Amino acid sequence: MASPSFLIIGAQKCGTTSLYQYLIKHPTISQAKRKEIHYFDVYYDKGTEWYEQQFSPLPKGHITGEATPRYLFHSKCPQRVYQYNPNMKLILLLRDPIDRAFSNYQMDIRNKSEKLKKKHSSSFLSFEETLNTKKGNNYLLKGLYYSQLKQWLRYFPLHQFHIIESNDFYQKTSEMMNLTFHFLGVKQTDSISYKVYHQGSYAPLNPSVRKKLSYYFKPYNEKLYQLIKRRFDWS
Repeated sequence: MASPSFLIIGAQKCGTTSLYQYLIKHPTISQAKRKEIHYFDVYYDKGTEWYEQQFSPLPKGHITGEATPRYLFHSKCPQRVYQYNPNMKLILLLRDPIDRAFSNYQMDIRNKSEKLKKKHSSSFLSFEETLNTKKGNNYLLKGLYYSQLKQWLRYFPLHQFHIIESNDFYQKTSEMMNLTFHFLGVKQTDSISYKVYHQGSYAPLNPSVRKKLSYYFKPYNEKLYQLIKRRFDWS
């Protein structure tokens, strides 16, 4: 039984599984009994004792945390996390929302949870079709990081967030991990090997659909950049 000092709160389909697996390779970071505990969104009524039972007792000098990427999107999580620990360190992976939405769609296809005709199995829904389906609209909403993060910033200052852009994470993994270790207050290391977890492969997104989605996301991305005082090279 232990109290976590950090959370990976999102975003879904942005690399959170790989990030968590890399973190728990560190000699002073202990893993939770499972990566996604879903306490602050699904199992909140079980109470803090149940939550802390999801973590093994910590050796001296160790820290622990969990990764439930749905926390970013869930409107009640910011206040609940704040009430649990106002000093919680929050880690956030953000991916180009177009690529995030397409990856989410492809995951649903692979899991057979997307009720689409076979002719759609290797291509993306059109922008209009996406907005006109509940599932498709959810793909887009999860990429509106500005509105989600703004809810969290009502309770936590920006310096309590460590924000990683997903392309940077995969292209400069060792550098990004050492920055994350520094944020968590543990010793930086270059002795960890990094492999990619849950990386899917699928046909590329139709350029015309990407262009339409780019117009859709652009104003929200601009608001995000102003909010976090950083810019990303997103389409």
